[in-house]
Amino acid sequence: MNMKGVKDKFNNFKNKILNELFPENFTCNCCGAEIATANKYGLCENCVLEIKPIKFPCKICGDELNSFTNVCDNCKNRKRYFDYAISTATYDGVAKKIVHNLKYNNCAYLAKTIGAFLADTFYSGKFDLIDIVICVPLSKEKRKVRGYNQAEEILKEFVSYYGFDYNLDCLVRTKNTTTQTALTRKERHENLVNAFKLTDESMFIGKNVLVIDDVLTTGSTLDEIAKLLKENGASKVFGLTFCHTKITNYEK
Repeated sequence: MNMKGVKDKFNNFKNKILNELFPENFTCNCCGAEIATANKYGLCENCVLEIKPIKFPCKICGDELNSFTNVCDNCKNRKRYFDYAISTATYDGVAKKIVHNLKYNNCAYLAKTIGAFLADTFYSGKFDLIDIVICVPLSKEKRKVRGYNQAEEILKEFVSYYGFDYNLDCLVRTKNTTTQTALTRKERHENLVNAFKLTDESMFIGKNVLVIDDVLTTGSTLDEIAKLLKENGASKVFGLTFCHTKITNYEK
């Protein structure tokens, strides 16, 4: 190889390293707009601003409140097994698009975006000391279709910020439940009866557990998991999700 070839090879290698260290032409993970400087969310400024934080959350489930009470009607009128849950934003606009693309458009990289937001949300929350982090499992059928469990991908990104112990295999879904989206609160509960099991029933004794998921609506899934965990000795169970769907009449 002549000297020019050596120099070209070196320059190509140098440029590759520089591009990895100081990449240019970042594009927003949501809208595709070019952004000048990388950020932990992977979003442009406009998309970050469009993710609306929940300003007045229910002190139990984290739903947005429209009154001066500190507990939503949904939590007042039912027994909760989980102790506290909080979400980053309402399930709308940019936040909804991010979740939809992560779950249904094979955009697993968006778990990094959500994980960064959850790290911020956790910091602002009211949690006891967390002993272990788990996530809501998918059925084998849904995982095969999707290729991954979006909650697992989010969890791995989230724990990278705090270094929590976590387990991806201790909780499994035992039946391929109907999607919860269009079900009433009663139907959601019935749909989830005996839907989960623990692979090690002793590992949660005396532990405070944080459960990660993408979206919380009525909290039925989190309740069912919390009930199972507490029946097997867990001390407290908390929920952390990216979005909270606003409760409507069909949930009653």
